[in-house]
Amino acid sequence: MNSPGTLTGVTASELARRELYARLEEVLGREHAETLMTHLPAHDAEGLATKADVAATRADIAEVRADLQHLESRFDVLESRFDRMEERFERMEERFERMDERFYGLQETMRDQLRTYTVTTIGAMTALTGIFAGVVAVLR
Repeated sequence: MNSPGTLTGVTASELARRELYARLEEVLGREHAETLMTHLPAHDAEGLATKADVAATRADIAEVRADLQHLESRFDVLESRFDRMEERFERMEERFERMDERFYGLQETMRDQLRTYTVTTIGAMTALTGIFAGVVAVLR
């Protein structure tokens, strides 16, 4: 026995599609009828989206958009923080450059003072040696 909605194993929707194809073939010709039928949904409409499916998808998309906007605002905050950190690093780099200049200036000053001290010490030692030699010569 056939189940309800079937005629010798063919469902009503299949029968309707066959009849539609036959009529399209009469009016449009075989090639055009085949082309049109390939663009129609399959005989079972289970794969087709309903208005409720579309509404649910739109709600999901709206939720995703809201989440993305929230993330975008968070990224804006992070970007602002990174910008401030970059400015701080630039200021620190400038300070280090000034400290380097001062350090090299101090290093040159110390080198000059060491030369002066060395020359003065050698001069004083030479003078003292000469005085000591003169005193020894006088005392002999």
